[in-house]
Amino acid sequence: MHLQKPCQSENNMPEISVLMSVYNGEKYLKAALDSILNQTFSDFEFIVVDDGSTDQTSGILDGCSDSRMVRLHNPYNIGLTRSLNRGLETVKSRYIARMDADDIAVPERLQEQIDFMEQHPEIGMLSGNIRLINPTGEVLNNDEPVYEKAASHEMLKWQLLWTNPVPHMTVMLRKDVLDKHHLTYVPEYNTAEDHELWATLAQHTRLVRLNRVWAFHRRIESSVSHSRREDQLATQYRVIAREIQKLLDDSIPESDIQTLFEILYREKNIHHNYSGAARIITAAYHLQKPASAEDQREMEGDAASYLHKTARRAGLHAPRQMLYSLWELRKISRREFASRTTLRTLRQIIQKSVLPG
Repeated sequence: MHLQKPCQSENNMPEISVLMSVYNGEKYLKAALDSILNQTFSDFEFIVVDDGSTDQTSGILDGCSDSRMVRLHNPYNIGLTRSLNRGLETVKSRYIARMDADDIAVPERLQEQIDFMEQHPEIGMLSGNIRLINPTGEVLNNDEPVYEKAASHEMLKWQLLWTNPVPHMTVMLRKDVLDKHHLTYVPEYNTAEDHELWATLAQHTRLVRLNRVWAFHRRIESSVSHSRREDQLATQYRVIAREIQKLLDDSIPESDIQTLFEILYREKNIHHNYSGAARIITAAYHLQKPASAEDQREMEGDAASYLHKTARRAGLHAPRQMLYSLWELRKISRREFASRTTLRTLRQIIQKSVLPG
């Protein structure tokens, strides 16, 4: 591997290092590059790792004469996680902004992010909202952002137990936080490396997601979430299992966590420990420390939703465990326990004639 020396910059210590890895990204790369190079904030270095591309990616990068570009070239494909770590090794700045090679950043992204980070030194990782676009750049979902609202540190910690609520291509990190805790992307968690890093960061610093659209995320079939869905789910399971065991107890039966994961992400359950899955949800909920009444309501709603899913899935195989799951719901919220959703869940199960006569 070799480093292609960038043109000399007037500022040897840029404020921000923008980090991108690209593999065979000729189709969308120029739009992604332009969206960074044309930012309203200009004091940055742009580290681009060409991960052994075999298409016209190298030629597109050759066409960028901007002195802020720092190019790294892998002679063969080593994968996103290792490429990002290689890029991290060359970072000069206090802040690291991530960017993907098929997405588009809004022009004000870096300016707004560095302004926020300068005003909030307690925040170690900042992220924002996104809009979805199709391969031709047309906005999807009636131009609605993916997330309805901002998320506090406490809310993100809760959500990271079950999913990844952080859009990678909007993230800005403090380099000193990564350095202090010796954090990088973990290659063993490839395809869910971001989820793993955010969950780990949450133990050491404060995270926040603002309700500002900072990127257009392109939905394409070649993305990891489409082409490597099973690999991504397997790795995501490892992150979720690790975080649940860390929060609760290492002695939690693996089959309980597997049952819960299948309820959340699979159409069917292979594992049927529904009572154990329900206990995980309830126990995790009671260990949360919401930052506001709004956080409390949202966490309560999430937990209730997961328990309703558990009850419905249990009703197909184990009616008693279905009733147990609904009883766990009562420990979280009597209002949710007595809700129309609970009655609808019971009615669905009864109509399937799985309850004993």
